[in-house]
Amino acid sequence: MIFSIYLYMETDKEYIFKLNQFKILYINLDRRPERRENIEKELNRLGLKGKRISAVDGQSFTQDEQDYWMDRKNFNSLSRNPQKVFGRVGCYLSHLKLMKYALDHRIEPLLVLEDDCRFLTDRNDIEIRMPKDADIFYLGGLYWWKT
Repeated sequence: MIFSIYLYMETDKEYIFKLNQFKILYINLDRRPERRENIEKELNRLGLKGKRISAVDGQSFTQDEQDYWMDRKNFNSLSRNPQKVFGRVGCYLSHLKLMKYALDHRIEPLLVLEDDCRFLTDRNDIEIRMPKDADIFYLGGLYWWKT
């Protein structure tokens, strides 16, 4: 996922943050140390610090956990391939785990990243304008699929 941080919102009710003012948490699977290295290099490139949150690995679910998630209608419809479902459930649970950590530690403003993030800027002081009534502000992303 590639995140774009070129944002502008025209409103008189906004918060203005610089990228380097955010506290950054990123999600990374324990079995993917090369992706951890990549996100840390990306953050270092911009002079930013981030804290790693160990991701929930859906590929290591027990049989009981697999049965539970495959019984959930909104999850088993994600793919016909159960292994893909478990990976997506792991991602979902990882984001919940990160948000619980952020709430427990009263972290704000918070920027949530996944370990494949690439910034489309070389500056850490660009302005990000957020509506004051926003609970979540999605910066955007670019997705691609292997064929």
